[in-house]
Amino acid sequence: FTHRAERQPSLVMWSSSSKRWVLVPAKPGTLLVNAGEILRQVSNDTFLSARHYVLNEGLHSRKSIAFFFNATADFKMAVASAAGGGPPKYPA
Repeated sequence: FTHRAERQPSLVMWSSSSKRWVLVPAKPGTLLVNAGEILRQVSNDTFLSARHYVLNEGLHSRKSIAFFFNATADFKMAVASAAGGGPPKYPA
């Protein structure tokens, strides 16, 4: 997961529809959460992980703590019952 509280635009995400990188506008008072591959699997591809990077122009101090959480390869993770519709795309 990526959690971000922004004061200025610094998140750049890939737009697959326009085939280009897009600077995401900052919205004061909001918190951005970027979920990774586990949410993709549990949601049956309803929530996809995003290709992204963060600009650091050095105008403000920036603190970053990376946290990666992945299930072990042999862990059986079921798809949420209300997710995605259709048959599960990932083995449970």
